[in-house]
Amino acid sequence: MKQDPVFSRIETFFETIFSRPVHETFSEQYKITSAIAQKLTTGKIKIANEDYGEPFGAVVYPSVAHPSRADNIAIKPHIEKQCLLLQDVSEICIIENEEHSFKIKVTDFSSNFTNGEIIWSGRTPSWTVEKGEALIFTNETNGWVARKQDGTIVHPH
Repeated sequence: MKQDPVFSRIETFFETIFSRPVHETFSEQYKITSAIAQKLTTGKIKIANEDYGEPFGAVVYPSVAHPSRADNIAIKPHIEKQCLLLQDVSEICIIENEEHSFKIKVTDFSSNFTNGEIIWSGRTPSWTVEKGEALIFTNETNGWVARKQDGTIVHPH
């Protein structure tokens, strides 16, 4: 895609308007974010009679309602069905809530789903390794990730 000044200005406008905080009094301003999301997920953007890009299957944008700036994710159903698999879930308890952060405690875990129902394990996540095998744990955006020495991710159970 070629980059031109008009497209650059539109892109900057989308980025600025799409994720700006909106006070409750001016909640109708969220309509523009809805329009942007709809355009991004339903069709190409046309500038000077040229199409730019393909419709997005998902849009990720910062939450303006939450002080931790967590992301909102909007995913089209066909993308979810083709690309996502529920792997595991954790039950968490917020134990401390401050203005721009909070602390949590994991209270339960499951990687077992039967007939659409979560079968809770009654414990926190755990990993199993073969004798002599080691895992390397890193704290990443979505929590702790365990990897074998060759970099393969090992999921908790």
